[in-house]
Amino acid sequence: MAVTYNYLADAQYTYLTPWYGTLQIVLTDQSWNGAGLEAPIKFAFDMPEEVIPSTNTNYDVDDSGVATTHVSGTLPQALPGSGRLIFNVNISSPTGTLTADDLPTVYYVNDATIIGHPPVGPDRIWVPETSDTTATFMWHPGTAGDYPVKEYLITLAYTAPDGNRVYREISASQAPLTVTDLPPDTLITVFIQAVDEQGGVSPANAFQTFRTDPAK
Repeated sequence: MAVTYNYLADAQYTYLTPWYGTLQIVLTDQSWNGAGLEAPIKFAFDMPEEVIPSTNTNYDVDDSGVATTHVSGTLPQALPGSGRLIFNVNISSPTGTLTADDLPTVYYVNDATIIGHPPVGPDRIWVPETSDTTATFMWHPGTAGDYPVKEYLITLAYTAPDGNRVYREISASQAPLTVTDLPPDTLITVFIQAVDEQGGVSPANAFQTFRTDPAK
């Protein structure tokens, strides 16, 4: 299954006994200008041991025809852009061996694998040098989540001379990065995200606004 970019999921127990537990799962759109997901959302996860899901009021959790470690269901709500969707799934253990460590190991949304713990993006990006058509960027390194950081996704947002809004994405393995072909005398906001080896993408916590030099 392909990795779904810019989404992550995490879970914790709000109630737990060896025989029964309630998993609270948080599905988040991590992209800075995310479009979110339209309802209904097909959601699933794998458990490290045998469990039996219950049918939740408001959530169609379906375990028919799938392995006992794989729980799937349909969420009637939409995931708002750059927002969160929180829901509960009740599970029971036929062997009475549930512990706090028995959490989902892999998550899926609309049949694509998503990342449980994405990397942490750089906490700062700055622009040490500009010209009328170029800009050079520096940033602090990101931090690995489930997988090592592979590269950085730099997004430039600005209004072009023709009035159209531009979102330009560039990948770089390390700083510094010099970007060319920028419009002169233009206010630009740059965002940076860390990308790990499996395609997990961090939130865009760091950004900087600058202006290119007037045309020469």
